[in-house]
Amino acid sequence: MARRTPSPAARRLAPLLALALTLGACGFQPMYGATGSDTVAVAQELQSIRVATIADRSGQVLRNYLLDRLTPRGRPAQPRYTLEITLAETVTRLSILRDDTALRQQLVMNASYRLLGADGKVVLSGTSRSLKGYNKPDEQYAVLVTEQDARERVLREIGEDIINRLGVHFAKA
Repeated sequence: MARRTPSPAARRLAPLLALALTLGACGFQPMYGATGSDTVAVAQELQSIRVATIADRSGQVLRNYLLDRLTPRGRPAQPRYTLEITLAETVTRLSILRDDTALRQQLVMNASYRLLGADGKVVLSGTSRSLKGYNKPDEQYAVLVTEQDARERVLREIGEDIINRLGVHFAKA
């Protein structure tokens, strides 16, 4: 009897099927999503957060990112929580030449956040930190674009971290 080899499509689907079975067996469930009463409750809690104004341009970028992710259908009419964030940014010069010019820099962003209940009491607080290294090109415009890209990536990572921590908090509550 001739041995039949699996098709290329079957070989690609086999690891995905194994992963799905493994995740199902370990009790994995999404933290927030479209199914299950717990995940819907977490999503509703996240949508009831008002994001307070954050200082500076970096704060505006982070706030807009959080608004897009937390309240995609618009700001809540009666928010149950207020999220306050303070940002601190540090740029460190790395790889310095003899003439005191930097070839590489590192951007470090620290975010301190507090989630306040409707009564003004702190429900959750913490810090999030992200850093990105980037080359510093010779052209001034390229330097501005590179710094802006690094800043946006750092702020996106901080935003995702804060959202994940909020989701874990509400999932435990």
